[in-house]
Order: sequence, then structure tokens, then C-alpha cells
Amino acid sequence: MIDKRTLRQKLDRIHTSLYDEYKDWKPGWESVAELSRSYRGKFFNETNKQFLRRSDAIVDNILNDCANVLAAGLQSGLTNPTTRWFRFKLRDTELMQFKPVKEWLYKVENIIFEILLKSNFYKLSPLAYKEMGLFGQPCMLQEENERTITHFHLFTIGEYMLAANDNDIVDTFVHPFSTTVHRLVSKFGFENLPKTIQQSYENNQILVRHNVVHEIIPNFMMNKGKMDAKNKPYLSVYYLPDFHDDDGILRISGFDGFPIRSPRWEPLSGEVYAIAPAMNGMGMAKSLQKWHLTRHYGVDMQVKPPINVPSDMYDNGKKPSLIPGGINPYNSRKGDNKVTPTMNVNIDLSGINLSIEAAKTDIKTAMLYNLFNAVLNSDKRMTATEVEKVSSEQMVQLGPVLNNITGEFLSPTIITTYNYADKMGALPPPPPELEGAELEIEYISMLAMAQKSVELSAALDFTQFVGMVSSYDANAMKKLNVNALIDDYADKRGVNPKIVNSNDEVAEMNKAEAAQQQQMQQMAMAKQVLEGAKTLSEISPNIGGGA
Repeated sequence: MIDKRTLRQKLDRIHTSLYDEYKDWKPGWESVAELSRSYRGKFFNETNKQFLRRSDAIVDNILNDCANVLAAGLQSGLTNPTTRWFRFKLRDTELMQFKPVKEWLYKVENIIFEILLKSNFYKLSPLAYKEMGLFGQPCMLQEENERTITHFHLFTIGEYMLAANDNDIVDTFVHPFSTTVHRLVSKFGFENLPKTIQQSYENNQILVRHNVVHEIIPNFMMNKGKMDAKNKPYLSVYYLPDFHDDDGILRISGFDGFPIRSPRWEPLSGEVYAIAPAMNGMGMAKSLQKWHLTRHYGVDMQVKPPINVPSDMYDNGKKPSLIPGGINPYNSRKGDNKVTPTMNVNIDLSGINLSIEAAKTDIKTAMLYNLFNAVLNSDKRMTATEVEKVSSEQMVQLGPVLNNITGEFLSPTIITTYNYADKMGALPPPPPELEGAELEIEYISMLAMAQKSVELSAALDFTQFVGMVSSYDANAMKKLNVNALIDDYADKRGVNPKIVNSNDEVAEMNKAEAAQQQQMQQMAMAKQVLEGAKTLSEISPNIGGGA
């Protein structure tokens, strides 16, 4: 039995502790949210949808454009829904050559791909990548769903707080939010709410708002002898912070694994939150806004410079018309009444224009714009090697980020989806050979393959070299193990194992071909013997008659 008072006290302490860390990072996140004009980020002190107006003064949203390209590039290069971007494999390479095992793994991969496609994963993953590019990390909750097997919820920066354990693995999540009485009844049930909220609902005050906190933490109260939801490794609790201990807790449940996906772009030692590429471009983004305003000021000075107006044009409350086509009557006896510029304004804006373009280039470099723009051109059938050649230095820089994304986001997502599917009976039974075997995940997306392109490129270069040498000496082909080369290429490219014959099948085909050739040779020899015997029989009488 969980002591709700003890639980509530611990939850309050966790909330307070994480908020102190949150406050230190908040100013930087707010600055990125404002300068990017991305409408991402909702912070606790904002009311009346302030996030819609925080960027009104921003005149150049190049930071947001780069973030969109980064997000689309990662989606296309890592988790493209139209291509196979991962596959299952086994540590036992010999077992992997067994065709029933290969086919089962391929079927399971297809099922996982289909589950992710039917869920909202591909709808939210680009936004998660965008959050990562702007603020350092996204925050996505993965839950079980009866209809789609799994479902995801994405939180924007400012809505959540995180904590990591001694191994620098995120294991604590806090999400304070405000919601209406109507939604509280819909989500938690009328009978599970405090009496004051029940009364509000009965009095039709369904739009009254209340503060709620959702925390997911390691289950310090776990009873390993029980298997219910409250005794799983991770505890999930919804509670009302403004209510007393017992009345405030709305729901207690649990997860078998930590359900939050929060890959970090550039982690810092001892910090749970990460540095984003957008943060590296903040200085230029601020300067860019200033230079735009300066250019606008210069254009205004040229188009509408300060002017000298004769004082008598303002006599008796009159004002000169300074609009295009305006008419200003004057007394010709007193001479021309002219409005003249105070100064001759002829500002050279080329220097400012160059500064603006230079700032944009620096921001694009910080956001890896060229690399991700090349990935987006993959519809032109660019290979992973060609993408890698676009910017080898940026690919090297991106390597640790890809490892973080696969390790902290994609792998937990795939494993959890597999477990949910297995629990709901959506997976076929495995072959008996797989009993006790541990599945591993290998990524075969464009960006993942670009990281491996050196190894694959070396094999292809070697093949071309052997082909070239064999034109001079046919014996050179004997150095090339063609079957191993084909298996290696198909393995690295994630080819359907059904269309690749196993080594045993190839051996059987070779054996059958050899037996067929031997049979044909024997038949040919027998035919020659028969023809020779026939010829001899025809010659023998002639020889006898001649005697």
C-alpha cells in the first residue's frame, strides 16, 4: 500500500529541486524562442498565449528557417517513413545466416514499421528534431495504446523539467500544466476528483482551470513481489499541487521502462539539459536583427529624409501636404514656398547588405544547413557516400549527435514498440532457433549509412580494382569472394533476405549444376561410345568380305 502522504512530500521536493535548475536555463531558452520566431516554447510565467506575440519585433527568421531544414533533414536522413531505416539482427552471425531467422526478423521489422506509421510518431518526430536543434533536446512521452499499440505526446521547451541519474541517463520527468474541470473529469473520472472540483462540475463550471503536475520517477516504493501498475520500475503520478496530500493525488500508475524520449544534441558534464546548434548562432542572430533595423533606417532616410518647411505654410493652423500627389497652394507674390530636404541623404547600403548575408551564412553554418539541405535532395537518388562528401567535416561533427539520437530516442522507441506489440499479440512466434537469443538494432538510414560509407565504399572500390586487374589477368578474379561480397552489401543496405539466397542454397545449386554437367558429360561420352560401336559394326563386314 502506497503511503500517499509520503509520496506527495517526495513529489513536491522533486518538483522544487528541478524548478531551481529550470530557472537557470530558462533565460537562454526564451532568447532562442524569441529570436527564432518559431512559436516553440511555453514557459510557466507566460499567460494569454504570449508565445504567439513574443517574436513580433523579429524581422528576419533565418534561425527558424534553418531549424526547419535541420528537422526535415533529420527526418529524411534518419527516420524517413518511406524507407527502411533500421533492421533487427543477432550477435550470433551464424544464426543470422539461417533463412527462417532472417525471414522472421524481416516480418517483425515490417510490423514495427507499420505500427509507427499508424501511430503519430512520424507526425511528431520532425517537431522533436526541431526542438533539439533550437533548444538542445526534445521531450516526447511514449505510451501504450489499445487502438494503435503505441502513442506519443510531444512537449515543447518550458513545459517540462528533467533530471538524470549518476550514469547521466535521464530518468525523471516533471510536467506542470493547467487544465479545465471538464478535462479533469474526462481524463481521471468524476469519482477520483476532490469534492470542490466535483461541485464545480455539478454546477456547470466546467471551464474553471486548475494546476496539475505529472511526474514520472524511479519507483522508490516498488514492491518487487507484486506485478501491478503501481509496482513497476517507474512510477507515474498525476496530482493537484494546490490541494492537500490525500485529495491532491489523481492517479498512480507505472511503466516498465522510462517512457520519456529526450535525446541531447551536445550534452554538458553534470548538466541534464544540452547545448543546441541554435545557441551557437545566437550572437549572429542578435546582430542580424540590428543590421536589418539599421538598413531599414537608411532606406527610410533616403525615401523620407528630414525636410525644411517654410513657417508660413503652417499659418492659421494649416499643414503642408507631404503625401505623393499632394497639393499645397501658395501666394505667388511672396515667391515659391518650397519644402526642401534638410540634408542630401545618399547612404551606401552595400556594406550592411554584405554584413547581413555574412551573418546568415554564419547562422547556417552553426545549424549545419548545407549538410541537411543535401539530405533533403536525396529524392535525386543521392547515395549515402555522396551525402557524406557534401561536408565531411560536418558529418564528423554530426557523428556524436546521431549516436545520441539513436541511443536516447530511436532505440528506446523501437524496443518499447516491440514490447507493446508482443504484449498485444501482434508479432508472429519466433523460430525455435531464436530461443534465448538477444535482438539488436542496426540503423540503415541515409545518415547512418553515411557514417558507415567508408567501410562500404572500400569494398566497392576493391571490387572495381579487381575487375580492372582481371582485364589483364583473369586469375585476379579468384581473389574475390563474390558470395561474401554480395552478402555484405545486402546486409549493410538492408535488402529483403527473401531475395538473397543463403550460402547453403547456393551450395545446393552449385552441386545440382555440377551433377547436371557431369550427367551431360556422361551422356555425351556414352553417345560417342555408341556412335563408335556403330561405325565399327559397319566397317567389320566390309573387312570380312575383303578377306
